Amino acid sequence: VKWLVPTPLHVESSPAIEGDIVVAGAGAIEQPPDHRPQGDPEGIGHPGYVFAVRISDGKELWRYQLNDPESSPAIRDGIAYIGSGVNGSAVAALHIASDEELATQGLERLVWKVPTPHPAIGPVTLYEDLVLIGGGNGDFVFAAPNPEGVLLALDRQTGETRWSVEFPDAILNAIAVHGDIAICPVRNGEVVAVDLKEQGKVLWRQRISGDRPILGAPAFTGTHVYAVSSDGYLGVIDAANGNLLERVYINTEGRPGELGLSMASPLVVDGSVFIGSETGGIRSYSGSQEAK
Repeated sequence: VKWLVPTPLHVESSPAIEGDIVVAGAGAIEQPPDHRPQGDPEGIGHPGYVFAVRISDGKELWRYQLNDPESSPAIRDGIAYIGSGVNGSAVAALHIASDEELATQGLERLVWKVPTPHPAIGPVTLYEDLVLIGGGNGDFVFAAPNPEGVLLALDRQTGETRWSVEFPDAILNAIAVHGDIAICPVRNGEVVAVDLKEQGKVLWRQRISGDRPILGAPAFTGTHVYAVSSDGYLGVIDAANGNLLERVYINTEGRPGELGLSMASPLVVDGSVFIGSETGGIRSYSGSQEAK
């Protein structure tokens, strides 16, 4: 271990790196039934915070309080963009420089913060001058009684909503972008393609395994989309029309994923697909050039 930065909360999202700085969110530890932050020994629940660490020496540079930042941030030009989940429902843009550097430049940590119609749970995807993020009122384990979801496209400079698309359930993971097309994983079991130049116009919808949720992020090569259903099916979709070309079971046949926790995101490298599963370990699949 080169260094370790402790936190009293939990880090559920992936960190983001720019230069010598890594940024992550520490989410609240929620308690049922109201999902309010769990109290510490003094009975005070911490709502969560975003923090930055200098990679070269492990020094924590700053913390910024933000309710339940379990969204994976994205960084560009010294600004981190991150979603605020349960009890927050917002997206924030934060300067990542140290307090001393910001003071020298006369800048505040917060660039902008805007409310969202639902908890902004999904990782941030940056596309041109837009911040793309998904959200909804369900989570990775429990469906909402009356599910709703949304894809938001925010102006990167101001946080203003350029456009949004409503979905029948939450978008919990990263939105994959290739060219001007975005692929959205939806908790109701759909993989949805939208046109980013046409304000999120839906191009097609496809299911991998009925209504079993798509909890992991899809992989998108431009010609093919790879997505995994929570019950353990890897689907290969034609990106041009949304046709389901192939479906492969990734759990162990004699030990199916009964908890529905196949939520890993596929990774495509050099013509092979790498994917983790609930009971089938991590696997690699390869195919022909025509069906890579």
